[in-house]
Amino acid sequence: MSMWETLGIEPTNDESAIKKAYRIKLRQHHPEDDPEGFKRVREAYEKVLAFLKEGGSVDDGEQDAADANRPEHAGTDKESDTRGKDTPQQDEEAHPLVTECLQIFNDASTRLAPNVWEAWVEKSQLLPIDEQEIISNAVVNVVAARHWIPGEIIDVLWKGLGWNLLLTGTEKQTEIGEYLDDWRQQALWIPMEDIADLSDAEQRATLSFLRPFSIAFGRAQTDAMHYLLRQPTVTNMIPKPAFMVSLLQAFIACRAYPESVTGLMLDTLADQSLEDLGVEQLQVVAEIALKLGRADAVQKVTERFIALEAYADAAETQYFNTLRRDSLLAVCFAYLQQQWAPLPLVYWRTERRLFPAPEEEHDARLFDWVHGQLTGRDIPTINHRLDFAGTEGLNALLIQAFWGAHSGSYAWMSSLKAQLHAALAQRKERASDEDREIFALHLTVKWIEQALSMQPGCDTLRLKLAKYETDAFLDTEALTLEEVSSLSKEEWLECVRRHPLISDVWFRQLEEAAILVTDEIRERSVYPAYSDSLCFYRSVNPDYVMSSSYGGARFDGVFDWMLFFYSHLGRRGADKRLILDVIQPLPEHQQQGPLAQLLPFAQYANTYLPDALEGLDAFPEQFVFRMIVDNQVGLLTRTFEQGALMTMAKEGDIAAIMALSRLLRQEHFDEAVVFWNLVAAAIHRRPHFVAVVDWQQQRLMELREEKKLDKEFYEYSNPEFLHAMLTNNREWFTSPAELAENSPSDEAKMFHYPMCNLLTQLHLGLDDKGYDLSPLKALVDCRKGQTALQQEATDIAVTQLDAMYQRHLDNDLVEKGRGIPMFSRGKLKWLVCLFAFAWFMVFFATLQKFDFTPEDKNIEIAVGVLMAMVFAIHTSLVWQVSRPMLSNSNKKKYAIYATLTVLAAMFVKSSFLAMVNLIAHFFSASGLSKLYVNGMWEKKVVKRKRVNLRAVLGFKDPKTKTRDAPSTILTENTKEDDHGQS
Repeated sequence: MSMWETLGIEPTNDESAIKKAYRIKLRQHHPEDDPEGFKRVREAYEKVLAFLKEGGSVDDGEQDAADANRPEHAGTDKESDTRGKDTPQQDEEAHPLVTECLQIFNDASTRLAPNVWEAWVEKSQLLPIDEQEIISNAVVNVVAARHWIPGEIIDVLWKGLGWNLLLTGTEKQTEIGEYLDDWRQQALWIPMEDIADLSDAEQRATLSFLRPFSIAFGRAQTDAMHYLLRQPTVTNMIPKPAFMVSLLQAFIACRAYPESVTGLMLDTLADQSLEDLGVEQLQVVAEIALKLGRADAVQKVTERFIALEAYADAAETQYFNTLRRDSLLAVCFAYLQQQWAPLPLVYWRTERRLFPAPEEEHDARLFDWVHGQLTGRDIPTINHRLDFAGTEGLNALLIQAFWGAHSGSYAWMSSLKAQLHAALAQRKERASDEDREIFALHLTVKWIEQALSMQPGCDTLRLKLAKYETDAFLDTEALTLEEVSSLSKEEWLECVRRHPLISDVWFRQLEEAAILVTDEIRERSVYPAYSDSLCFYRSVNPDYVMSSSYGGARFDGVFDWMLFFYSHLGRRGADKRLILDVIQPLPEHQQQGPLAQLLPFAQYANTYLPDALEGLDAFPEQFVFRMIVDNQVGLLTRTFEQGALMTMAKEGDIAAIMALSRLLRQEHFDEAVVFWNLVAAAIHRRPHFVAVVDWQQQRLMELREEKKLDKEFYEYSNPEFLHAMLTNNREWFTSPAELAENSPSDEAKMFHYPMCNLLTQLHLGLDDKGYDLSPLKALVDCRKGQTALQQEATDIAVTQLDAMYQRHLDNDLVEKGRGIPMFSRGKLKWLVCLFAFAWFMVFFATLQKFDFTPEDKNIEIAVGVLMAMVFAIHTSLVWQVSRPMLSNSNKKKYAIYATLTVLAAMFVKSSFLAMVNLIAHFFSASGLSKLYVNGMWEKKVVKRKRVNLRAVLGFKDPKTKTRDAPSTILTENTKEDDHGQS
């Protein structure tokens, strides 16, 4: 390639065109990025200059053109020597460009002008390489003697003089190159033009201070900065924003705040230069203003942050400005900062100090929720819009907006936006209002506007959702295909989280579109909890209708009542009495419906209400009541002693029994399993206990595994069989008759084995045949060998079994009345006695041996008739006694035995066998059930209309009477006027 082609121009005699082409090529082949290309361009340029200097011309013909294209080595050695003699060595210091360099350095008006240095560098680049090396070496010595030269100037010289080549030279050259490379990267804090107008001495003094201070600051060498700051002043105060901000930044790094100096700079910046500062510089000014307690400067900086849309910095500044004055407002600013510039959550737990929550209850709830957001926890002090009942003031409005943007409906967000604008306009008109409140409103408006701007969906869907929070939303039409497809699955899930009270039609449409999937809903856990739970329960109860909560009878304010109703699926929140004060009163026609069932629990949140709890059973489809039941059981567990719970459980209180299971599960696992079974067996009549039963079952199974009580199979005869009874699946249970066929081990016979039989009866319920109660008598016979807790568990379990029989009796009395099937043990005993007497009366005739003559034919016939009558009466007696027998095998055994003995007695004429027969009748009648068997009740039980299972089993103490529970049972730490939350 010829020298002209290398330069990219046609052969020409115009030196200016040649230099221009050379400069262009230098930009394309910078010595630092492409040293080889730079070398080629430089050699081509020198050849062209040498060609023109020797008198060559592109117009002289082909020979000159050939000479111009001839490579460098094509010349003779003689020519090379001659050319070398024509260019004598020049002294470094005498070179004109070195002299010019010194002049630039010595002139205060030029030394800091990058364009002057760039022009000087360009001149040096037009010289031969050997001259450039002379200049480069000389300039290295020049700058080495001037440590105050800014790194920006060194960077220009580095690039222009090719100092990067020093890094690949000798050891000494490499050392120099590394030093210069580090120097050029040490830029000043301030633009060089800010000190370009200073005098020579002022520039040198300023640079001598700034450069080492900049290096120390960049390397976080606070000791060095302190040293420099303690020295006599060697620089003047430069009234430039960048200089003052840089110096303030140094003070911050050193944690030294000389008030006279910092105050002067702060005043100057706040009054004249804030508009010239960027966000990072404003951050420095804000920190100094906060350190000095300069509220006026803090206000101006905050206003400037907002003007630059640096909302996170404005919020952070006001957070520190407010922290010691109003902890709730301060945490609001912290929340706003976190939305625009999120910090690691651990930062708010350790680095940023958040003062304790306010003492006032309502403010404390607001504080706790915001604090939870900052530390990564969804604290349920606020679960929905109505939970803001009882709160008022600016802070409450701000946190409503925060919560609305986080979890509220878009309709409510729009309403909050209007309230914020009104509050902001009102405060701006009043000069008495503090600036930080105005800033809080202004920033919150910006935040909620940003949140509203992100609402997805087509226009028609937005219009429908705009009716949310009002009764009109209940009349919203079904979704169109366009509306369903206008949101992604994740967007729909977020929409349902914000708008949980969507209609049943919408919910089923979203299920059909595979947006709401039961298994996925089951696995996820979102805030607010009531929204998550409502979505789950609606999914697993496809026949449930939302309007059933108000019985389908609409009334004004029904939407708020629905929100109040379904929000009970979540925990905590505001005192429900406060909510009842702000929503419309419940109409008269709703006083007996599901909504009204919640009123006692709202009015007496810390009170156990057994009667109200039973009233929930009238609405088994309302899954909301399951959470009420769990709350009541939790209340009992937390506030009642074990003895009090035992007393309530013995009186038949299901909730107290479940509380005992929770209370005892760690230390007394077996008894906890018994109590759980007692409640699990009652689910069919107390449907809303299903949730607490399921949750307790999971805890007990986990605990069983922790205690290593899991087995591959359990034997009926061992105590461990009780551990297997953690299921309410009726098909799993073995019938009590089959259980009775096993012989229990000694360890099991006193408590575990008969208790398993009792629990099985409860789970399976009382059928037409009834159960053999004799295995349960071991609970009485072995009572002395039981622990005190086992005895109490026995009493409670027997009470539950007694109640099962009592309910069955009551039902039969209502349905069958006087026609209720009965048997009487006493009557059968009398029949046995009558049969014995009757037989005794004709005993001689039936058992005496006679020798009849033909004349005694009539007597023989009479004796035969008597024997037939006795057998017939005997057969009737056998039938009467066998009817109340539970087991068919026992019936057969009894009937066969009695028949054989009576026949044998009559034919053998044995009075002994007759007595054996009568004894068999009597003891069989005496051993019949005293309660219920084969669909028949014992007559005395029907007459009394009361079951007394304890007497049947043989307990010596009188039966515990079922209590008439009071309408309320106050907890031990609750006052009637307490507004606390359970």
